[in-house]
Amino acid sequence: MCRHANLQLEVDRRSASVARALVGERLRQWGLPDLVGDVELLASELVTNAVLHARTALELTLAVAHGVVEVGVADRAPRLPRPRLLPEETEPAQPPIPWESESGRGLFLVEALADEWGAEKLRSGKQVWFRVAAADGWPYLGSCICGRDHPGAVRLASGVQAVAMAEPWVPDAPSGTDGGW
Repeated sequence: MCRHANLQLEVDRRSASVARALVGERLRQWGLPDLVGDVELLASELVTNAVLHARTALELTLAVAHGVVEVGVADRAPRLPRPRLLPEETEPAQPPIPWESESGRGLFLVEALADEWGAEKLRSGKQVWFRVAAADGWPYLGSCICGRDHPGAVRLASGVQAVAMAEPWVPDAPSGTDGGW
C-alpha cells in the first residue's frame, strides 16, 4: 500500500511551518517517525524557497511508495533552481554566501540529507522534489501497490506512481482518500 497527500499553501512565510507540521503528522501516522526531522526540514526549505523566489501559489505533495518518502513543492514560476556549486567543482562557482546570511543554503541541505532530488518543469511552472528511503525494517515495505495501473494513481515528479489509500496507516480515514489532507 502507498500513501499520497497534497496541501495547497499560500505565498506566506508561515507556510513553511504549516508544511512542517503536516509532514510530521503524516510521517508519524504512516509509521515513519525516524524520518520526521529530516523530511520536515527539507520540506520547509523547499516551501520557503517557493515563497521567497516563485511568489506564486504552491502545492506540497507528500507520498510514500516502495519504502521511499517523496516530497514535492510545485509553484507557477518556470525557472528551475540551480544549486550553488561547491568550491571543488569545476564549473564557475557562484559568489560565496556571506557567513552572516540567513538564506541561500536550502538546496545544500537538500543535497546533503536527501537520497536524491530534482526539479521538473510542469505545464504551468515547476516542481522541486526530494526522496528519502525508509529504514529496511519499516513494516509496510513489501505491501506497496504503487506503480501498477490503478484509477487513483498519481504520477509523482520523480516518475513514481503513488496510490492514495488510507488503511491501515490512517485507520479513521475512508478508503481511497488522502487521510484528511
